[in-house]
Amino acid sequence: MSRAPCQGHSPVVLSQNGYGRSLRNGMTVFFFFFFFFLVLLIFLFLALAILGILGGLVFAFFLLFLVLFIFLVLVFLVFFVFLLTFRVLLFCVFAFLFIFLVFLVFF
Repeated sequence: MSRAPCQGHSPVVLSQNGYGRSLRNGMTVFFFFFFFFLVLLIFLFLALAILGILGGLVFAFFLLFLVLFIFLVLVFLVFFVFLLTFRVLLFCVFAFLFIFLVFLVFF
């Protein structure tokens, strides 16, 4: 019986010592945090609208959201283009969390 040339693991996962697997895990973590903060900000906007605190505060949060969104897109592009490792992506996520907390403290 003849065997398939790449039976078992796919060559993508095996390339560069499991680089593909760490890339997939990193993408999963990134999108989890991205959608988590997106949902969090949407609920924040809804809470502000319900409380009636509109005007300048909502505009400030909208600007904050734009800055954070641009930051996330830049992190994603750097990660995707240069295929950074999972540890570097984790560092970027924690840096994003730190920046987000600093903005919340100042607001």
